[in-house]
Amino acid sequence: MSGGPRISFNAIDSALSSLKNCQSYINSGMDVATQVALDLVESFNDEEDINNMEKVMLEYAKMDRELNHYIKAFEETINQVNYLFSLSYENIPLFKYYLLKETNVTFKQYTIEKAALRQV
Repeated sequence: MSGGPRISFNAIDSALSSLKNCQSYINSGMDVATQVALDLVESFNDEEDINNMEKVMLEYAKMDRELNHYIKAFEETINQVNYLFSLSYENIPLFKYYLLKETNVTFKQYTIEKAALRQV
């Protein structure tokens, strides 16, 4: 992306930062669950307790994976919006082409709809 203007995402950036902080909590929880599971195995505890800890560890892994996907999608969306915003200032015709292409509307349909709106 060029050095063109950017849309401010202060609130979104703050929320994204908080989500990234959650990753450290998930990692800490996973470490604790792993240590507890190892202690249970070493002390020859009930198989059910060990299985329950395994389920907890799997839940932490699932939370971590889902959070990573969510953060990545969030960041990609921000980048796409900033890219489109920069296109609108740098090259208006290219911006319109991109929007039409992405919304699967032909230029002819676009002009017909625009003409219809002018008549209203």
